Formats: sequence, structure tokens, C-alpha cells
Amino acid sequence: AYWKALGELPRVAREAGAQLVHAHYGLSGAAAARVGLPLVLSLLGDDLLGRPDAQGTLSLKSRALIPLSWYAARRADAVI
Repeated sequence: AYWKALGELPRVAREAGAQLVHAHYGLSGAAAARVGLPLVLSLLGDDLLGRPDAQGTLSLKSRALIPLSWYAARRADAVI
């Protein structure tokens, strides 16, 4: 469902007459960067740093999502 929404986000924002996008979390921000509107991004820490497991290492999923969060942060007009 998330990947489908990712593809539909630009159309939905355009049809809604949105003037900006406020995304929560890095992955959502990376998707919202495609919309072409001003982007406000709220990050919560592990978006940019990853989430360590009990042994203190980052999971493969976490390591894969970190670059997307950084991409979104660089593209955003404001980061909260």
C-alpha cells in the first residue's frame, strides 16, 4: 500500500490544491520531494541516524533508509 501511495502522491497533492507538503519521517519526505511543492519535513532522530538493535548494530533496513532520509532533509525547504 505504501509503494502505491508513493506513486499517487504528486497527483493527489495537485488535485487537492496543496500549497505545501508536511511529511513526517524521512521515507515519507523522500516520497514528498517528488511532489514539486515546498516541503516541510519532521524528523525524529532514527530517521537520520538509524535504529540500533540489542547488539548496537544497525539493521539492513535501517541502513537502507538512512540515505533516503538524508536525501529528503537536503531537499526540504524546512526541517523540524
